[in-house]
Amino acid sequence: RREATRIAAQDYARQADNGQLTVIYRFGEELIDENQIVITENHIQLPGYSTRIRFSQENPWQDMQ
Repeated sequence: RREATRIAAQDYARQADNGQLTVIYRFGEELIDENQIVITENHIQLPGYSTRIRFSQENPWQDMQ
């Protein structure tokens, strides 16, 4: 099964590299309920995901303060 998955992934990558992907958009299916999205100063939490997206608190432009 692993080998079949690797072959399928290689085939997908080859098609993507050649611009030959057939994208299927299923309107209205598997949408995130935007009312359950939590945005704070420190992170974003999306429903269905256990890990928060944390914002870096370190300012890379200290000289611009």
